[in-house]
Amino acid sequence: MFKKIMIATAISTALTPQVNSAEINATLIPENNAAIFERGLKKHFIVKLKVNKPLSVDQASLQKNNPILVQGKSKINFKRTLASGDVLIEASDYSSMQALLDDLALNGEVIAIEEDDIVYAHALPNDHYAASMYSIENSFRGINAVAAWDLARGKDINVAIIDTGFADHPDYDERTINGYDMISYTSHSNDGDGRDMDAHDPGTGIDCEAKNSIWHGTHVAGIIGASMDNTIGAMGIAPESNLIHVRALGRCGSGYRSDIIDSIYWAAGKEIANFPINNQPAKVINLSLGGSSSCGGYQAAIDYARSQGATVVVSAGNSNVNASQQSPANCDGVITVAASDNSGDKASYSNYSDFDGAVDITAPGSSIIATVNSGLDGPTSPGYSFKSGTSMAAPQVAGVVALMLEVNPLLTPDEIEEIIKATADQFSNFTTCNTLGPICGYGMLNAQAAVKEAIALAGPSIPALEKNTPLIISGEEKEQQLFSFFAPENSTAVTFSMSAGDGDADLYVKFDGTATLDNYDCRPWLSGNVESCTLNSPGSYSIMVRGYNSFHDVNLTANYLERPPSEGIEIGNDDVQWDLTGEHHEELLFWVDVPNNISGLWVQTWNGTGDADLWVKEGSAPTAQDNDCFESNSGNIESCNMEPKGGRYFIKVRGYDVFDKVAMRILWQN
Repeated sequence: MFKKIMIATAISTALTPQVNSAEINATLIPENNAAIFERGLKKHFIVKLKVNKPLSVDQASLQKNNPILVQGKSKINFKRTLASGDVLIEASDYSSMQALLDDLALNGEVIAIEEDDIVYAHALPNDHYAASMYSIENSFRGINAVAAWDLARGKDINVAIIDTGFADHPDYDERTINGYDMISYTSHSNDGDGRDMDAHDPGTGIDCEAKNSIWHGTHVAGIIGASMDNTIGAMGIAPESNLIHVRALGRCGSGYRSDIIDSIYWAAGKEIANFPINNQPAKVINLSLGGSSSCGGYQAAIDYARSQGATVVVSAGNSNVNASQQSPANCDGVITVAASDNSGDKASYSNYSDFDGAVDITAPGSSIIATVNSGLDGPTSPGYSFKSGTSMAAPQVAGVVALMLEVNPLLTPDEIEEIIKATADQFSNFTTCNTLGPICGYGMLNAQAAVKEAIALAGPSIPALEKNTPLIISGEEKEQQLFSFFAPENSTAVTFSMSAGDGDADLYVKFDGTATLDNYDCRPWLSGNVESCTLNSPGSYSIMVRGYNSFHDVNLTANYLERPPSEGIEIGNDDVQWDLTGEHHEELLFWVDVPNNISGLWVQTWNGTGDADLWVKEGSAPTAQDNDCFESNSGNIESCNMEPKGGRYFIKVRGYDVFDKVAMRILWQN
């Protein structure tokens, strides 16, 4: 195992008194670097700047626009900008790497540097002996899953598996959501191409010395979501959940940190330039992988996922060391999972905790049966196999999280973690987990207890309103009644109205949240029962009706208009559109007829507040997947510079967030 040291040690000769080296928090692997380059491998580094600046794919523009390339001796090969805004760079030889690190350490624009280290799947070799599904038992060695299935099965909860991809399998195919292959380097992907929308696992053993394909992602997917009562195979912990496969591990079951970081952002629904949007973001993200390093750039991605309501579950690692040495298990805000064996004690290989809380919970990880493919190199026929590792423990926790979210979809990641800890079973006397302190976290996962607690916190179910279908309601003075409503993507003028009846009821409406007395987007607060609220955003609404006085037989109705497809607004050369305003994900479409033989076409946005993105395409309206220019910087300053042929060009201004008083201009020169 490589030793990690601070960059200040590795390049101490480059640090001079005027350099604020204390602010450069970075690690790298210094040992055997020359030998690594001799084997033809390259080193990659993730660089965090004080200000994330938009990067072009053009090398000349990169060198002109980015401060880490100004001056210095190193030869830098830019790879790409990560979803976090950090920059991925490459050194192709040992001397370039040393010069690169010297230059970066001396640059005042650089906040942090971390190696784009390779991480590995956390599965161990198969034990090659028969075992049963002891892991689902209600016993000292199981998680009590069978009883939990009487309460929930994870129906319609989206779970992302960031792993080696998947092989087709009849035990989960019908609930597979189209994912993404995030592996950047074709030398590592084994499928002959780079990033694309095909997350299938071509086999990790191809060109991998002394290793067959492990079908790791397929196995993890089966532990989470293999079907139940279909007469084949083994069932998953959340057998009715939806599975989003994001491929980030390739050759030999390994992958780069940078690809995993982008995978987390994408799985959680973040819009990333030149990527298709994940319109079905995950509420649970499983990471059965890791490496010996600090959390680094993982943290921002995990924070984003949590901000979107996604719970991140991570395997603790298989080195029998403190899990604080393993990333992303050592990141804040994740549920870190150790593995137990079939005797109900800590598995010998599993990483552990101390009084530092490095492990949150333990789940069975030894001889776990689940879906695989039978191929040794590439895929052949579907099958099943027993595997061991903390990689097999983490997806059991992820599956239980999906069960909890089915019965209480409003649970936050923090609430989920606290419930899992609070409902854990204590280990039997004389086990290592019982006698050596908190090495196994809060105890053994108990699926039924966790789901019951989630139900208890949910309280009474919230009835959903149907479009243009009045619901007759009555209530007492100060009584509060909650309702929900979902407006689809093409909707506008989403209206909630009360009418008829007697007494006095008040209407409260909140978009993307829970309506309360103090938390609302609309509250008419009129006498009587005739009240109405209209908002324009598609998505989830919470509606509260409160009795100012008692009320009886009041009609509560939800409705919306369907927005017709827009052909756009015609504009001309040097036209400026002022005061453009829109909601989150709202799109404003324009078009212009561009003459032949012009030297350049410029489309720019600026001014205003919020965050609007700019898309341009010749011939038809642009989308995230199909465009000639896609600018998605933070704020409203966007620019597309093109060399067009004559024809009709469509310009779309789209709200990454709510935006107001944005200006847009198109200009060309003859």
